[in-house]
Amino acid sequence: MATAEASGKKLSNDSSDSRVFSPKSESTGFHPYCYYRRDTDPLRPAPARIKNNSAWYGMRKFLLEGLRPVGKYAAPTMVGDYPARVNDLYWQGDELMDNVVIAISEMKGGEGRKMFSKAMKEGIDAIDSPPPAFVALFKQLDRVPDWVDWSKIEAGGAFFSNIPFWAISIGAFLPLLFTTHGYATSIPVGATGRFVRQKENRMVESLHFITSLAEPQGLKRYSYGFECAVHVRLMHAFVRNQMYKKNGDYFNYDTDGDPMSQPDTLVGIPVFGILSLLVLQRYGGSVSEDQMESVDMLWRYVVYLMGGHENGIPMNIEESLYLLDHYIATQGKPSVFSDELNKAFFVGIKESITERSPAWQAPMVNFIFQDFVGSFLWKMAGEELSTEVKYIKKPNIVTRHLPAALTAWATFNDIRGKYKPNNVWSDRFHHDGTFVHGYKKLMRIKDSETEVNFRSHDNANAKKFTR
Repeated sequence: MATAEASGKKLSNDSSDSRVFSPKSESTGFHPYCYYRRDTDPLRPAPARIKNNSAWYGMRKFLLEGLRPVGKYAAPTMVGDYPARVNDLYWQGDELMDNVVIAISEMKGGEGRKMFSKAMKEGIDAIDSPPPAFVALFKQLDRVPDWVDWSKIEAGGAFFSNIPFWAISIGAFLPLLFTTHGYATSIPVGATGRFVRQKENRMVESLHFITSLAEPQGLKRYSYGFECAVHVRLMHAFVRNQMYKKNGDYFNYDTDGDPMSQPDTLVGIPVFGILSLLVLQRYGGSVSEDQMESVDMLWRYVVYLMGGHENGIPMNIEESLYLLDHYIATQGKPSVFSDELNKAFFVGIKESITERSPAWQAPMVNFIFQDFVGSFLWKMAGEELSTEVKYIKKPNIVTRHLPAALTAWATFNDIRGKYKPNNVWSDRFHHDGTFVHGYKKLMRIKDSETEVNFRSHDNANAKKFTR
């Protein structure tokens, strides 16, 4: 295993223990919670930064009112030990993939990356004398947990592919705010600089990834969706490995926990899964309990493949709703990168589309990014948070009625049966289908910006991180 200087981590005193520690803080030395927990270890309390922020109450209320108790000045709670298990995981990243990144860094000439790609496509048995870190990772990937229900996963993929385009698009504004304005996620996103430099390609890659997962058999071993999920996991681990070296610059492990912690991965289950269904419901569409559960099951397994710790993966809708509520409530204050990330999206993308469009379309682009987006985010995120973001236009006497108009329209179409249960997969929701192509056309994305290989952070280097 790599030395502390090479990996940015310190090994535990027991050389037989694969647990590793995040880098030393100048003020306190190695934090006592800097380790990958074992089942026999006590649960750790949440880092100091994990506390309720009332600015995010509007979003919680919009999504969750009536589904669970939502208080503006109180952090979310639920009966049982699930909240304590989630809090414990703020101190650690993805042990298996973190160790693979260290192993890859010890190989020369890109051999480690080639070996990883071969093991993904052919299995770990196709590798002669693979490193122990590779063996441990693929043991986890090749294991299908007992809680996985393939019939629900396939049903979830089918229903997910039929969620109305408007519900996915409008709902996507909320995860966007987690990325740009939330403290934890905006730090690594801002530090790498890719969101600003390659925002179009990053968005295409994200959409490509999400659509691949919902394809029929898309999460079976050796499928394209399976491969995408694991490559995104590796990409995150490359960045996390370098983020440890920035301790004290953008974040402080003593108070913040791991810079790309387990809950930041686990929350992908409700954020990229049932959140779109909640948005559909809030605007008048119908979603059954079975559909909610099947989409949740789909994303539980996706996040398992992405390194989500099973001690924190929700096992029912109640836990998923708590995880979503808890994550939103504890977003914290904006980071040092939040302003430039908000500007890159709410201003930068608008300017980019305007430059690439005929002059006569400029007023329409401006209306969409200022008035349309502003009216819906003001409705879904609330006035306090929307004002804090700065680049969102406050609805005027006309645009403030847009959400109500959508609700009336969607409710009418739901009554007509347009949004009723549909368990037949729609081929528009394919990584190379009409959904992705339509998005590229809408955003005026150039062919040179559409390559998807999940290798953007293979050579992540803390010395080149911004600020």
